[in-house]
Amino acid sequence: MPPSASRVINLLIRLYGRHCASIAPSGTAFFQRLLALLIIAWSTAASGADLTVAVAANFAATLKTLVHQYQLQSTDTVRMSVGSSGKLYAQIVQGAPYDIFLSADSELPDALVNQQLALRDSRFTYALGTLAVWHSRGEPGDAGSGGLDLGTASIVALASPRHAPYGRAARQVLIAEKQWDTLVASKRLALAESVGQAWHYAASGNADVAFVALSQLRQAQPTARPGGLPVLPAATLTQAQAVIQAVDNAGFYWLPPQHLYAPIVQQGVILARSENLAAARRFCAWLTLDPVAVNIIHAAGYHTDAAALK
Repeated sequence: MPPSASRVINLLIRLYGRHCASIAPSGTAFFQRLLALLIIAWSTAASGADLTVAVAANFAATLKTLVHQYQLQSTDTVRMSVGSSGKLYAQIVQGAPYDIFLSADSELPDALVNQQLALRDSRFTYALGTLAVWHSRGEPGDAGSGGLDLGTASIVALASPRHAPYGRAARQVLIAEKQWDTLVASKRLALAESVGQAWHYAASGNADVAFVALSQLRQAQPTARPGGLPVLPAATLTQAQAVIQAVDNAGFYWLPPQHLYAPIVQQGVILARSENLAAARRFCAWLTLDPVAVNIIHAAGYHTDAAALK
């Protein structure tokens, strides 16, 4: 227990001893109960709460940075459990003892609220994700070549569309660009459990193309050349406009136009079974409203929608 808490408790004990002899027995019992409650309340506040946050894989590295910053100013301890949004949702439904769920979509937090497994008034948007396509080798096509050609890719990695919102977005892009059926038929798709695992496939050399979160590339390539390459009018899987950015000698990445996939609205919610509701609300408020936290989220490659933040 911190020294300040000990001093306050010792003061309460001295006051108790001073006044016990001068008050009636019923008053003594009342003072004893009051003293016990004050000690419990002060000890809890002084030592902080122990929070567990279930976080979608794409946001894990960003959350690690955020938690470090938060704990510089809070006595609360924040622990992380990382996985695909779908897997974490299933664990919550089965009774996993998490306090907060940070999903990579809005549907799963809404489902938890509808099942009364999460607090309705706690739902909030913490980030808007951006899909990126990373390629390990070669050069991006010029304006007249049709852009990235997945016909040369041996393995294309993406998170499972069944479990991961970034996987669903990747599938939408591939379908829009008429590449999905070809990749499935040629057995060149590697479906990962999460977008984090999809990036691991790429980083380990087991895939030469990967659909990942822009934030993962920002964190993996801190020395990437600023600005990258200019806008190429036809630098897409077919003919749509996009930006291809060089990433030193570690390949390059392409940002699919946002009209090719549904917005990746990443929402969080406080779980109804949490025993640390006050601490959970403190952390969620800090995450969405504190300028330092918002700047960290932006720097990681996410957008935030101020109108949606609570």
